[in-house]
Order: sequence, then C-alpha cells, then structure tokens
Amino acid sequence: MTRTRKIDGVRSLLSHPALQCAPKSRPVYQLNQLNRVNNPYLSMLATPLRWCAVSKYKYPSALLLRFRVVQGVLQLRDKASTNNSNSLGKGMSVLCRRSALECMLNDKLWMRLSRNASVPSHFVHAVQSQLVDGVVAELDGILRKLRSNCVEPDQSFQSDHPAWLMQRQTIATTNTTLFVGFYITLASTPTHTVPFSRLTQGTYSSPIYTFSDKYADKYQLNAIRYRLSKLEEQLRRRGCNTGQNTSDTFAFGFGRVSDAHLSIDLTPLAVALWRCRMWHEDELVLEGFGLNSGDIRVIR
Repeated sequence: MTRTRKIDGVRSLLSHPALQCAPKSRPVYQLNQLNRVNNPYLSMLATPLRWCAVSKYKYPSALLLRFRVVQGVLQLRDKASTNNSNSLGKGMSVLCRRSALECMLNDKLWMRLSRNASVPSHFVHAVQSQLVDGVVAELDGILRKLRSNCVEPDQSFQSDHPAWLMQRQTIATTNTTLFVGFYITLASTPTHTVPFSRLTQGTYSSPIYTFSDKYADKYQLNAIRYRLSKLEEQLRRRGCNTGQNTSDTFAFGFGRVSDAHLSIDLTPLAVALWRCRMWHEDELVLEGFGLNSGDIRVIR
C-alpha cells in the first residue's frame, strides 16, 4: 500500500504543469563552424589529466612539464630531446609556469623521485630554452612534410594559389583567404617591452607570439627565422601567395589545413607556442588550465 502511494506521488509530480513546460531537448554547445577534431585548443584541453606536484590539482598533460631523473640528474622530458632514455622510470608533472618550477626546486619536491638526484645549474633557464626548442622542432616537422610532398617542375611558380598554411601579413590584414589561428612575430630590434603574447581584438581572437632576445637566445631566433623563410620558399614553389615580404609577422592557419595535395596539422605547433605563453605570462590572473577570462575567445 505504501509503495503504491509512492508511485502515485511520483506520477503526480511528473505530471505537474511546471514540468510539462520544460524544454524537451538539452541545449548543445555548437562550435563556430569548426569541427571539434580540428580545434587545436580543444585537443590540448582533451589530453589525459595528470597531477601537478605543486598545485595538487589535475591538469591536461599538454599544459604540464614532465620531469624524470636520468642517471642521477633531473631532466625535462620533451619531444625536442634527443635522449630516448629520459622516457623511462618514474616522473613528476608540474604546471608549465616558471613559478611552479621554482616552487618545485625550492621545496625540493624532485627528491620524491630520487634522494640522490642533482639539479643542473641554471635549470630554470634550461627549461625555458627547451620550450623554445619545442617550437623549432614543430617548425622542422612542418618543413619536412612540405619537402616530402614534391611539386612537379612544370607546376612551380606558375600560379597564385590562395594562402592555406602560412602567409606574411600585418595584424590588421583582413582581405585574406587564410583562416588565421595564430601569429608569429620576429622582433627586428632588441626589445624588452613587448610582451611575449597578446590577443587580437574581435569576436574570436588569435594569439600573437613575439620572439625577441628576451624570450630566446640568438641561435634560437636565427633557427626560427631560417625555418620560417624555408617554409615560405616551399609554399612559393607550390604557387601559394606568401604575402608581404617586408612584414616580420607570419600568420598560420587554424588546426588542420590542406591544399589539393597535402594536409598538415598545426595543432602541435599551436600547443608548443601556448606552453611558451603560459611560461612567460606567469601571473596570478592565469588560473586553472593556464587560461584567463579572455582566452575563451581563442578556444572558439
């Protein structure tokens, strides 16, 4: 009898007029004409969660620095490293921020991996250099893909295809077919006042990354400049419009881009640049996931 009353009470509650007016389907968030698979920032946030040893929170692994002890020495495990042995053994993850790494070193959290391990001198600067090396390595990978997909000699330098991967342009350029995902700017003169990254204005913002002597050494700056010029040369051979030769700003596409013959995923390069952004813009306003309130316009 009691069970019957409960069932009747549930039925009467479900038949309440207020519930009958509720929407039948749940609202679904729609990306702005972009596929989730093609969005580099959603791919970055969708990486497996790992514990940060400093903050004690879980973050996507793409936003973390992974450290291991190799032969008694603390090392950063990254894709740009040529030492395959650093992928073995127990590791420790720390949010990709300078302050988080300094906290790990000051509190000697790395001793959880090995009490006999040593920390190299100028370790913080070495980690910053490896983050820039990661950007150079991703540019190398894109350049290799372009070189491996050869163009017939009779098709070179004979057409003016629209930009699809990279193009020199100014930040204010709007009359372009390239759907811009981010910009790389090379400072022509030494400067310490320009921030490493800033966002363009508009409904959807694109990060602008400025490489100068404050954020990279001269060898890394020359390496980035050389690879960008080679990318431009390869695209010009394919008949692509590479933009203004006088500009030091290079605009890149969004996510996976392609022409009629080749498809290239720019997600690894976008993530490598974003990690550098987190490192250099280490402020209190950058909370969870290394993002601030204005970055929602970047994720799209």
